[in-house]
Amino acid sequence: MSKTNSFVVASTFIRAAVVMAIAGWFWITTDWPSGGLAVIGAALVCALTSTAPNPWKMAVQMGVCAVLATMTGYLFTCYVYPNIDGFPLLRMTLRRCLRSVHSSPPPSLRRDMGSASRCSSACSPDPTTS
Repeated sequence: MSKTNSFVVASTFIRAAVVMAIAGWFWITTDWPSGGLAVIGAALVCALTSTAPNPWKMAVQMGVCAVLATMTGYLFTCYVYPNIDGFPLLRMTLRRCLRSVHSSPPPSLRRDMGSASRCSSACSPDPTTS
């Protein structure tokens, strides 16, 4: 039976407590209406990085990826989607973007991601035409 090093457990606990305290303090100090979501996000980051060999580096990488995903979503929402007219053009536009995502992971994950993208496109509302 393996036993986890108590120093690792203590440092993970202290790191999570400090991050949660900072997120809660920021939420209360600024009276941010959506601060609860920031605290939940901080808890998720703490949980995901708790077993990483270098949690600070992983948290920074997660933040950078979140910023890039936000910028990509903004570009698509403001510039690409308004120029798409009809479902066939939407499908062709998204197909190009998703092809690069589908080419990197292993085949089983690619299949699962493909199912998710087909399901989300099948459930999307009809595009408005003006």
